[in-house]
Amino acid sequence: MFVVPRNEAVPKGGEAAEQQLVAVTRLGFGKRLALDHFRAQQRGGKGVIAIKFKRDDDRLLALSPATATDDDELLLITQKGTIVRQRLSAITQQGRATTGVKLQKLDEDDLVASVKVVPAAEEDEEAEDEEATPGASE
Repeated sequence: MFVVPRNEAVPKGGEAAEQQLVAVTRLGFGKRLALDHFRAQQRGGKGVIAIKFKRDDDRLLALSPATATDDDELLLITQKGTIVRQRLSAITQQGRATTGVKLQKLDEDDLVASVKVVPAAEEDEEAEDEEATPGASE
């Protein structure tokens, strides 16, 4: 059972539309979902479908919260060690009853092992910091 951790209640109105989830399967499929596509469950609820699978042996690997900004990125790591980093904005937002898009092309015997939503790399700020540091020591 996959549960999205929440420390506070689901926001009402416009705030919920901005919050998103990222669903990724072991076979490399994924999609973005709006949080307002999911209803709150009461005690004894049986859950709701978040993604459909193309094959019977596919499983949901991650259902992670994500912001709606264009800066965040998704980091995928396979069992064979291939690492892929891509912008969340490049992943299409779809409904709950869809398979999603192919995020990573995998070999026959490879699976996605880990998924993490990370903030975008601040390359410009890092380059400025590196340039400023050598000049400050002189």
